[in-house]
Amino acid sequence: MQNYDLGNRIYELRKANGLSQKELGALIGVSNKAVSKWETGAAVPKTETIIKLASALGITAEELLCAKSPEVEKLDTLEALSNKTANIFLQNKLNTYETESKNAKYKKAKTYLICIICLFISFTAISMTLGYINNNIVIPQYSEQFPEIYAGYENDFTVKDNITLSMGMGYVICAIYTGITLFVNLIKKMPAWATAIACVLFPVTILFIELSGLVMVVPKTIMSIITIIQKGKDKNG
Repeated sequence: MQNYDLGNRIYELRKANGLSQKELGALIGVSNKAVSKWETGAAVPKTETIIKLASALGITAEELLCAKSPEVEKLDTLEALSNKTANIFLQNKLNTYETESKNAKYKKAKTYLICIICLFISFTAISMTLGYINNNIVIPQYSEQFPEIYAGYENDFTVKDNITLSMGMGYVICAIYTGITLFVNLIKKMPAWATAIACVLFPVTILFIELSGLVMVVPKTIMSIITIIQKGKDKNG
């Protein structure tokens, strides 16, 4: 399970300092999206960014990373640690957050790929089966009863056409799923008023889901594969 202690700490300190995500990002040279990812636990700041972030929030890097750690709560003060020990503890804590972030990305990528593969295979198979039934059973049957209507239909829909159309249907279903996942991730970062507008304008929202899915299904699939491969390299390394 992903650890959100650091994200909660950043959120609380940002609020205490009266800063918006955009304002905090501007102080340390990152986007408001980066700050949002830190606060939700989707990513962690790099080592050099931690120092800038802590300074902007008015505390030390050690206090930012370790304030809620059970190990540190056992100490009277952070100064009880030697500089060397504090630096080691700080680096270990940062490594822990980075590992958890990578694990979360890996799980998301793995889940996405499994869903995409299952959806594509399932709906392609269903479409091919329905196309076969329609082309080889339904049309021939009705062409005998209504020859003037179905004349020539037997040769209009080939096996190749059936396979192409079925794979296209599978791709569309995968695109819709991708669009939904993108929209869910987006809506988590949207303010309440923007979410309300998205709900009211649901036809536009549906169109966004469909179009974004069609555009992003291939890039997202590739990125998921890369994430899984990188995780495998990290384990072997």
